Amino acid sequence: MALVESNVVGGTCVNVGRIPSKAMLAPAEAYFRAGHHPVAGIHTAAVGADLGAMLDARAELVDRLRAETCVDLARTTGSRSAPAGPRSSTAKRSPAARLRAALS
Repeated sequence: MALVESNVVGGTCVNVGRIPSKAMLAPAEAYFRAGHHPVAGIHTAAVGADLGAMLDARAELVDRLRAETCVDLARTTGSRSAPAGPRSSTAKRSPAARLRAALS
């Protein structure tokens, strides 16, 4: 069996959907919680965020998940094709398990 992808492999969920969205929502929630502690007498502050670092971390996560989940693929351009690298054992885990591992 072969899969041919005209753009980047991994589909919507890995490349532009749930995974990248959650990778940005997690630090946004942490930032919000830092400035809005619900316990009286506890003072916290959200002192800033490095958007560039957050975007870099998101890109690294997407690249790593794409490499782990999109195995045994061949990308074809014209008459040439190149097989993907060896199968990764992490590809057998659920997407949620891979996301938890990647974010930890």
